[in-house]
Amino acid sequence: MFKWCLDLAPISQPGPPGDGHNAGVFIPGAMGYEWVKHFVHVLCMVDHVESWRFLQSYVVPKWTTLPSSWCFNFAFAFLFSTVRPRHTHSLPAYQCLVNAIWYRSTDGLTFLPFLETMLQLIKSRLTLGRITSLENWLAKIPERPENHNIHTQLGHFLATKKQQKLVEETLGLLAELPKAHLWMDG
Repeated sequence: MFKWCLDLAPISQPGPPGDGHNAGVFIPGAMGYEWVKHFVHVLCMVDHVESWRFLQSYVVPKWTTLPSSWCFNFAFAFLFSTVRPRHTHSLPAYQCLVNAIWYRSTDGLTFLPFLETMLQLIKSRLTLGRITSLENWLAKIPERPENHNIHTQLGHFLATKKQQKLVEETLGLLAELPKAHLWMDG
């Protein structure tokens, strides 16, 4: 079912009454966040190496043609929803998937660029807590010569976002002080 939906074959649906044009609809895009979250959870509950290969074969090559709302929902669900695979504790979906593939397959080397794409898409929704969680997880991922550049790049991206959030929050707190406008404007 998921593979069929991701083939991106437009489905003709009648337009509004009086409109003689039919509109192509990307089925998962019309299903919204809950469908995408379910999709991510299913990926994390089955064979993780096969799930990753599915993502590499069907999602990654079509990423730029997918509706932006679907991509955002996927990135958000992938990074921030938690799953509980059999015989383990709850984890964020991305950790569940990468923990299973990192040591078993060379596919783990392509995971960090995929993760960076997800982070770029939802960077405005990153909170300090989420950034710290991602930094802590990244610190546990072994840095190898073949993933050194992307590992460093992700670390830099997260550190930069963390600094920006700290400045935003500090300025927000300072703005709430009495007479803050006197020294903040001048």
